[in-house]
Amino acid sequence: MDVDAPAITEGESVRLHELTVGPGVFHVVVFTSDMLLSTKRPSPGTLIKGVETTNAEGLAKEIQAHLTSWRSKWAYKSMNSNEDRTPPPLAVPQTPTMSNASLEAVFMVHVLASDLSLPAPCDQQLSSTELGIDVLADNKTGGGKIYLDHQGQVHQKYGVTAKHGPGTIVIVRPDGHIGYRVLGTAKSAWEDVNQYFESILAN
Repeated sequence: MDVDAPAITEGESVRLHELTVGPGVFHVVVFTSDMLLSTKRPSPGTLIKGVETTNAEGLAKEIQAHLTSWRSKWAYKSMNSNEDRTPPPLAVPQTPTMSNASLEAVFMVHVLASDLSLPAPCDQQLSSTELGIDVLADNKTGGGKIYLDHQGQVHQKYGVTAKHGPGTIVIVRPDGHIGYRVLGTAKSAWEDVNQYFESILAN
């Protein structure tokens, strides 16, 4: 899996377990299949296998809206009190891909895009601008940053269709187990994820 920087064919390699660290953190892993990188990207709202799709801008909007909402509702201080809910920094080891800013919340979002639709071997340098994913590539770690899943390997390990698929959102609980998964990455999928959190977390 490669970090998108600035030419995605020369990104820094990162292991998924390096991203999903930290006690008490819900990791929302967004598998986009190859729909964000395909030369024949579907228009937002197009159905793939009966599931609504989105584009990079729509996905970035959903991520930002939900992260803001979740972080304002649920934090490390008592969820049932009127105390300040600003979450404190986590005491977890730093890795080269993590920043203090990305470790301040209970929720972290990571976007994985499969490169199966890109020309292979990929001799030409394809920038995030050329691919139309700047809005995700510029995000901080844990804030919806996009990573290139080389040959869809992580997609396959999580049972997600890596080529011509509608994408999937997977929730990794703080104990490292998968707590929830939903097909798609568009608005309706995010609403399902929100309902999952509403059902397990106190208001």
